[in-house]
Amino acid sequence: MSGGTIVLLIVLAAAVVLVLQVRRNAARAPDHESPRDAIAEFWQWWARARDDITRRAQIGELQVARELIAPRIAAVHPSISCEIASRPKGGGELVFGWGGSLAARRRLRRLREIAPADADWQFTIGRRRSDCVAVGGVELDVARGSVIAHEVLGGAMLDVSVYHPDFPELRSDLRGVAADLLMVCAVGDDERERWVRGVDAMHEPSEASKPLTSIAHEIERRCSARGDLAVVMVRDEDVAPILVTVFTTIKPIDAIECDHHLELVCRLPTADSAGVDWLQDRESSLLERLGEHGVRVARELSGERRSVHFYVSVVGRDLVRRWSAETEQADSVIAIKVAADPEWEWYDDLLAAAERAGARSTQ
Repeated sequence: MSGGTIVLLIVLAAAVVLVLQVRRNAARAPDHESPRDAIAEFWQWWARARDDITRRAQIGELQVARELIAPRIAAVHPSISCEIASRPKGGGELVFGWGGSLAARRRLRRLREIAPADADWQFTIGRRRSDCVAVGGVELDVARGSVIAHEVLGGAMLDVSVYHPDFPELRSDLRGVAADLLMVCAVGDDERERWVRGVDAMHEPSEASKPLTSIAHEIERRCSARGDLAVVMVRDEDVAPILVTVFTTIKPIDAIECDHHLELVCRLPTADSAGVDWLQDRESSLLERLGEHGVRVARELSGERRSVHFYVSVVGRDLVRRWSAETEQADSVIAIKVAADPEWEWYDDLLAAAERAGARSTQ
């Protein structure tokens, strides 16, 4: 093999290593390092395009305006969508959706924080309640819809089925979309995120249905008053059963900046009430230190071992590190584990496992 060939192979190998390293770094990049450049670039583009968007909104070219905005807002996060509502006296409203992604919602919050002051345009995160919605060219009146709600997760959330007499006018692939949008119209985006786990479309009316307009009251009655979940789970045949309490009154959307899962693993220092009191003091001390920068989502008990799970923000993560260094832990704190989890996947997996194990409300 010639010397030139060897040099070429070395260069190619180095290039491959560099590409792989870049990909690994990208995969490890935490969500809190949001594309601030894309957010700034969106508003820079908006300053240039605003007058054109305003003109199109006023002459009814809303679809064209949406198509102009779509690639710009998708650069902030691919799950973000944008709807436009015009105003009779000029200007309008940009309504941003997050497609169920907490990371997208987090970025929208930052997007709105630096939104320019504009007397003619309003920038809103999430749809509010409304009387109707248009899907596939069909105007759907919320008052004509009906719904069946089923409690899930011990009553902490609902699965709902929606029917509307105009569904037959829609293509079959649009009925599920229409059902979800009708639910949003009935309760608003935020409440749908908090209390409704899943939505599907019914093909025909049911005698068990209630008016769709009543679902907001139904959510308040059936979900808001529920306690936490408690369940005994066996994760491995070789270990003791685990008593799990899930604090389902905590909703991810209400702790949107908390994008890290933190686990505090402890062992009872003594096998009596004093040991339990010690652990409760540690738990309370950490919660107090976190303040608004963290929430407790679950507790696991197995023999003398206890794990308490939190979601914390970047600030909360640093507060925990200082708390750990300042607090006398002796040998009872086994570990403090922190991992980025921008979509709360660990929590979703825990809820699914708790449901399979037959979790019940503690209230």
